[in-house]
Amino acid sequence: MIIKRILLIFIILLLLFPTANATILNLVVGDTIYPTRKHVSSLHKTIELDEVQVIGQRKLFSIRKDTTFINTDCLRVRKGANLEDLIRNIPGMEYDKANRQLSFKGKPLNGVNINGETFMGNDIIAALENMPTDAVELLKLYDMLSALEKMTGVDDGADNYVLDIKTKSTYNGSLTGTLTAEHGNRDRRRDEVQGNLFNADGENTSLTLRSDNLSNMNIGGNNFQNILSGNIVKKFGKKITLNASLSLNAFHNGSENHDYDEQYLSSGTKYRESMLLSLSKNHSNAANINLQYNIDKKTLLNISANGNFGRSDNLTDNTTYLYERNTAADTLTSGTLRNNTKSNGKNYHVSADLTRRIGKAGASFTVKATLGGNSNETNNTSLSLTKFHHLRNAVGGDSLLLRNLCQQLPTLRNESRISLQYTHPFGKQLKLQTGYGLHHEEDRNTSNTYDYTIPNRPYIDSLSYENTLSICGQELTLRMDYKGKQWKINSGIDVEWQRRNICRQHNSETVDYTVKATEYKPKFGAKWNNGKIEVELRYNGNTQQPSIQALLTLDDKRHITNKLAIEPVKYFY
Repeated sequence: MIIKRILLIFIILLLLFPTANATILNLVVGDTIYPTRKHVSSLHKTIELDEVQVIGQRKLFSIRKDTTFINTDCLRVRKGANLEDLIRNIPGMEYDKANRQLSFKGKPLNGVNINGETFMGNDIIAALENMPTDAVELLKLYDMLSALEKMTGVDDGADNYVLDIKTKSTYNGSLTGTLTAEHGNRDRRRDEVQGNLFNADGENTSLTLRSDNLSNMNIGGNNFQNILSGNIVKKFGKKITLNASLSLNAFHNGSENHDYDEQYLSSGTKYRESMLLSLSKNHSNAANINLQYNIDKKTLLNISANGNFGRSDNLTDNTTYLYERNTAADTLTSGTLRNNTKSNGKNYHVSADLTRRIGKAGASFTVKATLGGNSNETNNTSLSLTKFHHLRNAVGGDSLLLRNLCQQLPTLRNESRISLQYTHPFGKQLKLQTGYGLHHEEDRNTSNTYDYTIPNRPYIDSLSYENTLSICGQELTLRMDYKGKQWKINSGIDVEWQRRNICRQHNSETVDYTVKATEYKPKFGAKWNNGKIEVELRYNGNTQQPSIQALLTLDDKRHITNKLAIEPVKYFY
């Protein structure tokens, strides 16, 4: 009895005189809960909580001025996913990997940035595959101005919407990497090594090495895709920014298809069997480099160069049998069609611009020069062999139709431009820009066809041609840019006077035309935004000159039953 009284007194004292150092949680609406320790009165009762949950709703989208923000905390993806997996869960975001296109609510995106700087040279596929989702804190969508547009204050009128990624602070300045090895049934595999280094000021370094066969729908030990890609953004002080990227890609894909069908006709039942073998080998290498040099507060130099080289080898072999009955002894026809296409392609683009501000008002002169071109050499060999087993030839054997052709299709294109622009401000909101430039372009495409069924492989004139188009032009540009509190208006027009020379050689005949033409490219854009509602109006116009085929007489003699002759176009619209 005495023991029970002592225990009761102890419990009462414990409830009336709790510890004087109780832990109190100050709950703050935000990302973090901060526990603090305070001295409290003994009259307060201490309550120990096993778990505290602060529940709030965060918006997926928010808009500030011309920028759309996407809160990635509202999206859920698997552990170790890349940016491609994340954007597929964003409403309004559409990704077409086959055509290398990314769009948001119908607006195409031209590239991906990391903390405001270009990532993977605006190669959307490489950027989405090389960016880990764990490093993403926030996504931003906006129309990005180039360094030249920021310097002159005049928008060129072209849309340049980008997806800008803000990385998490825990990743900035830290080297992160992943090692992936996925192997499944039927020889499916994916091996990847990836390393990333991000900084808040936009500097970043990324390197990825991947080998897999998941992108091939066909199963086979020889099907694979190997990718080596890297990107670096380096700032040398506050004046120089270097951006470079490299991508090497090898893709092999082979397949085998078998088809069988039956035809129930009044003359009898026919059966057809076919087998298609295909093998595709593609190799592509691309490089991109950009240099921005702020010489001083009034002088800006931009230099950029990019190019790629690729080669491909595609082989298809199709064998077909047609039977009267489902036995090989009653074969009507059998045929083989083999096509082999080999191609080597190159393209390059180099540009530079120098801008100098003059006077206190902010007027400026800009000199721009661009040089670009591409070339491609394609060799196409086709073998067609058809046997008619029920149609006898002169010596009593099966009739044979044989065609063996080789086509060489080289193409070449070079283009150069140089221009001088002057920008004059009228106050802080309105600027006018005018410019004059020279333009030269030359396109050449050729087809040489040879008959491989004859030992000396003669040249076939009727299936060969050469087309050449050269353009010399003078261009005048006028542009207006207005930026107010609620209104943004951008308009302009480009007028180019051209001298076009078109030459075609076909079937030992030569046609040469020299014409003059004028091209107009008007643009207008207006945007009104009061902070809650945004209304935008855009107009883009462009006159287009007729193609070479429309300007010259067409004469197709590839088949005796196909005779086509058309007078050339004489008017331009």
